[in-house]
Amino acid sequence: MFAGSGSLGIEALSNGVKSVVFIEQNQELYNSLYKNCKELGILKEVRLYKQSAENYIRRIKDLILPMKVLGIKEELDLVLMMMMVVVLMMKC
Repeated sequence: MFAGSGSLGIEALSNGVKSVVFIEQNQELYNSLYKNCKELGILKEVRLYKQSAENYIRRIKDLILPMKVLGIKEELDLVLMMMMVVVLMMKC
């Protein structure tokens, strides 16, 4: 969330993370991030969303129960962690 340049996610990929989700609302930053991912040849490993973090969480919160049922724990943990981060940021 709040992907910006994508440096944290790109670094995570270089350290063995299998995939990264980037969420960026700013069009200019999103375009730059897409270009960087394309030039690095990592578009298959990333999912890019141009929207606010809050909207992304609203959209995916309905996926949590089906993810539990299907046993998708890794991604569920990530989603819950991201939700907590956004909530904390909104309170600051």
